[in-house]
Amino acid sequence: MPHSPSRSTRRGSAAIIVFCVAIAIVYAPLLFSPANFRGWYETVQVYSASWEANGSVYELITAPFRGGDGGSLETAKQTARLIGALGFVATLYLSLRKKLPVADAAYWLLLVPLLLAPVVYPWYLLWGLAVVPLLQRSRGWTMLVWAATSVLSYQLLREPVWRLPAGWALAEYLPVYLALGVEIFSAVRRSND
Repeated sequence: MPHSPSRSTRRGSAAIIVFCVAIAIVYAPLLFSPANFRGWYETVQVYSASWEANGSVYELITAPFRGGDGGSLETAKQTARLIGALGFVATLYLSLRKKLPVADAAYWLLLVPLLLAPVVYPWYLLWGLAVVPLLQRSRGWTMLVWAATSVLSYQLLREPVWRLPAGWALAEYLPVYLALGVEIFSAVRRSND
């Protein structure tokens, strides 16, 4: 007897298809107009070269190269961005391999790239917070803790250089990574059971 897909798998597939169709509709003008695409591409290039504030892993990678030659700093920035992209791909792979429910996969696919991103403002966490009540396997503690500590990032407004001082960054991110460790440990323990 052939195996029929479960109801949750069909709903997850339907949600992904609806999302892709919505994105295609929103970005259709970019796809059909070369001038729009060039303008969008140039904007992305400018932002990706200079848009950075309150990143956790990104700052750890780039901080040692600030004040040195520009070439080393650019290499560090590109490496940090590559790690962010690889983190997203690895999270997507693990979410599919572990057959996570749609909400749990969305949670991890929002959380990991934000932890690796070059810029994180508190309102970026809203998408992840919206998913937390829907979680089935995960608990959402990391996102909840981060929502509480992200208020410290507003110290950026008082800084002459748009960079969070080390003490403030540590106070914001240490509880986040502790919660992440607990959440991953719990997930691994549950999957072993």
